[in-house]
Amino acid sequence: MVDQLKGLSYVDRMEIFNRWGQRIFESTDPDAFWDGTVQGKPAPSDVYIFRIWWRRGDNALQIQSKGDLLLIR
Repeated sequence: MVDQLKGLSYVDRMEIFNRWGQRIFESTDPDAFWDGTVQGKPAPSDVYIFRIWWRRGDNALQIQSKGDLLLIR
């Protein structure tokens, strides 16, 4: 059974924050992505923080990833 689960995972939740800690994007849709906008307007070039919760295909394990990304326009 372990071999069948290898590599299977999906995004359970994703959040993007600006440098002041304001959440500017949030989704629980596994197919969602941040398009670089805030309230429909292009976000400025800056460093943004992300948090992503991954869930294994059998729902048995949830892992959080976090880091930063640089948006360049």
